[in-house]
Amino acid sequence: MNQVGQLLSLNVSSSSDAVVYVWRFWDGTTQTTYEPSAQKVLNRGGTLTWYCDAVNALGQKTTISDSVVVNDPPVIESAHLSVNDLPPTYSTTLTVVVTDPDSTDPVIVGLTGYSDQVVSTIDSGKTHGTVNFNVSVSSDIVRTLTVTDSDGGVTTLDIDFR
Repeated sequence: MNQVGQLLSLNVSSSSDAVVYVWRFWDGTTQTTYEPSAQKVLNRGGTLTWYCDAVNALGQKTTISDSVVVNDPPVIESAHLSVNDLPPTYSTTLTVVVTDPDSTDPVIVGLTGYSDQVVSTIDSGKTHGTVNFNVSVSSDIVRTLTVTDSDGGVTTLDIDFR
């Protein structure tokens, strides 16, 4: 499945002798090319529709359109620590709330150095839930929180423990 952040390559063919192609994308941006191809970064999830006006030397145009389905990546709704004492050593709980906006399949939540946890609670037609990581902090360290959905969408957040 297409993912947010991927580069989408588009090609069209037109029966007219087009000399210019004007591309209109789902996010309101446009691009003009002199070849029947364009590229666009998939910058959001959902069904994204694009249009291409193939214009000939007389100004006549043929409009071609299509759409692409893009996986909405999982969302980290919140991440907070229960205690933030001063080092040298303290224990804290990292509580993370996640949602997969376009699926009811389980979501995997990982934190560097700790075992992955699974969120499989379904709420309002989507996977939504909370996980806790019991973290011992003995020095300044950055750990990466990673949330992966069943369609391969990934969301990351670096957390600086001090």
